Amino acid sequence: MADSDASLAMIESVLNGEAGAARDIVLLNAGAGIYVSGLADSLAAGVEMAAKAIDDGKALAARDAYVAATQAA
Repeated sequence: MADSDASLAMIESVLNGEAGAARDIVLLNAGAGIYVSGLADSLAAGVEMAAKAIDDGKALAARDAYVAATQAA
């Protein structure tokens, strides 16, 4: 990635549900985390849960809440 603006654009595209390699990587990593934490019975189920969180807007809302909380004075 060339710079922070390009990285932010990629993250935004994933959180806005755009298909592509970046989304695939995020889903695999998030799905693995969900699986190893015991919240899903398989890696595939973890990936499905991650995709649903993105597609339902919950991942974007969580990011926005985190940003708001960390920038509050």
